[in-house]
Amino acid sequence: MKWIFLLIILLPLPAYGGNILLHYPRSVLYGEKFSISFQVFTNEIQGTDFQYITPGVIISSNESHLTLTGNPGDFAVFKTNVSSLTARELVISFSGDIPTLGGNPGPVLYEGIDPHASDISQSNFYAVLVSMTGVLWVHNYTGWHSVLGGLPSVKEGNYSAVFKDVNGYTCVPYVVVNGSKYVVDYLTDIPWNFSFAGFRVDINTVIFNDFNVITTENVPYVVFINGREAISGNATFGEGEIHLTASGNMVVNITFPTLHEYRIINVGVRSNEVKEVMPTIPLVLIAISTIIIGIGIWRNRGIGKQREK
Repeated sequence: MKWIFLLIILLPLPAYGGNILLHYPRSVLYGEKFSISFQVFTNEIQGTDFQYITPGVIISSNESHLTLTGNPGDFAVFKTNVSSLTARELVISFSGDIPTLGGNPGPVLYEGIDPHASDISQSNFYAVLVSMTGVLWVHNYTGWHSVLGGLPSVKEGNYSAVFKDVNGYTCVPYVVVNGSKYVVDYLTDIPWNFSFAGFRVDINTVIFNDFNVITTENVPYVVFINGREAISGNATFGEGEIHLTASGNMVVNITFPTLHEYRIINVGVRSNEVKEVMPTIPLVLIAISTIIIGIGIWRNRGIGKQREK
């Protein structure tokens, strides 16, 4: 029994968590051509353990959140490496509360800045700031410039700003506020090259419940159809698309070997339904191992009672 238990535990369980977004039609007809596109976010910084917080910021924390109270131009950032060679898109997500919204706090990217001093005390750096007061700002060697207003003003909840490389310059395509997408679609003149990513606190008290910085990179993939390898390729900067023809009931398995991740999509021609499904093998193995553990505990207790007698 012990050997069976060890065998179950040592079997590699395929992972199906992570940041992989799939896009596919809801239904297809027999003989119809269709596409499945995907986006893979591979480099993730998660949490509020910032590498750099401007000196002078008041810090308090407990098990559920981090609170930062800043002065003009203060920020909290992580060291990163964003360029046209390393990432095509970057997402900064904030979850929390700013009780009294003032100044210009929000997701920010910096290049050439000293992380040990506030940004208003420096001049020769680049930055793109999506202020939660509803304004898009950029900083170049002549200072801060407000380039677009009318964005959502947000004090609490979940706020994500998306930054993208467009021909070597930084574009802000959209922001997501509490699940709702707001189009920005503004191409700045700031080069797509940043060394720090984080949050500009400014003059606010900011309560962080969670914080994430996510980027993309080139990822190889292999597609299996009904158990046979059909397509392989490379998702450039995390983006890929496959083109298929509905030819009966199909099980499409998109595997990302370097990430140890995969996704399964069932194409049911009779029902015309296309849907992603949870892999069953890992669930079966988990169930079997749980049963075996229970039996092992029960047997050990029985042996212990016999010895006591």
